Amino acid sequence: MKKTLFAAVLAGVLSACGADDPNAQLGKIDELLAKNYPLTAAQVSQVTESVANGKRLLAEGKQKEASTQLSKAIEVLEKAADADRFNKSE
Repeated sequence: MKKTLFAAVLAGVLSACGADDPNAQLGKIDELLAKNYPLTAAQVSQVTESVANGKRLLAEGKQKEASTQLSKAIEVLEKAADADRFNKSE
């Protein structure tokens, strides 16, 4: 329940802050990656693929589609961050 509430609040805050800006999303991805949260091979693959697709779409001028791809990468990284925090609290 707390995670759902947190996700809903986070989504609201990010949308209010212009989280649909792909360049801002790339910055968020860089911040999350810099924290070196443990990722599975599947998560690394998904993040890498989503970021590559997002950058390609951004270069093609497809802002909305790029934002969708980058959001997928952010979601994976935020789940890894949540898991890391949960594991440290035990």
